[in-house]
Amino acid sequence: MIRSKHTQGLNKNYSVRNKLYADNIIDEKVEIAINSLSLEELISLKLELTTKKCHGKYFGFNIWNSLRDIVNESIILYALSKCSSLNDARDFLGLKEEAWSRLLKKYSPGKYFKE
Repeated sequence: MIRSKHTQGLNKNYSVRNKLYADNIIDEKVEIAINSLSLEELISLKLELTTKKCHGKYFGFNIWNSLRDIVNESIILYALSKCSSLNDARDFLGLKEEAWSRLLKKYSPGKYFKE
């Protein structure tokens, strides 16, 4: 995908990685460790760490029924990080305008990058 400065949108500087670095949540050492894990290991580890102090309970949160929303939001954040405009992200995900608009309203991904 060739990008010109005319196609860059509001999310041209969005990056989950950069936000986590800026918030001092990760550093290079953590990034290397995360990169050595499979996605399945990373998700399992996150769930295990989250529930560790709660004796395996996830705050009454039904994880199985929420997986689709969790994955959708993650993919949207990734697409916005990778692409320089909302339209590029929509095209990258293969979504039609109506579906993309619904997803943006539902997940409000712009808020994540502005926090």
